[in-house]
Amino acid sequence: MHDHMYYPSPGRSLPLYPQHASSFPRLYLAGGVTSIRTTGSIETYTDLELKLAIDQGKMAGPKIHVTGPYLEGKGSFTLQMRQLTDAEDARRTVEYWISEGATSFKAYMNITPDELAAAVKVAHSHGLKVTGHLCSIGFREAAALGIDDLEHGLFVDTEFFPGKKPGQCPDDPSAAEKSLLDLDIAADPVQT
Repeated sequence: MHDHMYYPSPGRSLPLYPQHASSFPRLYLAGGVTSIRTTGSIETYTDLELKLAIDQGKMAGPKIHVTGPYLEGKGSFTLQMRQLTDAEDARRTVEYWISEGATSFKAYMNITPDELAAAVKVAHSHGLKVTGHLCSIGFREAAALGIDDLEHGLFVDTEFFPGKKPGQCPDDPSAAEKSLLDLDIAADPVQT
């Protein structure tokens, strides 16, 4: 399953996502979830240590496949997501977290095409996959760059948004979501 070890903290001026390392593994297991992919990590070292504790029988929880930290470009909305600086930074980041034990990666909303391409290339060279919750890159472009999976369905795909600038999220991502309601599903751009 696509799961996280954190949950948004309400009532703050800046969005923060506290880790729930003690309760979430037990709650997932109690709900019948026996295997998870963290699909983007806020506290990657904590997730790796949770996996180890569960694997060693020191803690109850599902089998965990640890995703590295979010691969986010400039413009992150939370302080907990480090912002990549360029494709070389994306390459180094993926290499580092593979060496630490991450088994997949998640590209996030503001990643650039060059950063995504570099991350995918490194991950694939190690037999690992990259998924995405995208905004700056449309789904077809992400597929052409080699992404393995796309999360959260079409409502995050901005490629049909009028005036979309390459490699950038629309100024109002919710407007992009609303534009999908006006999309002619039978039109050629959608069908190709």
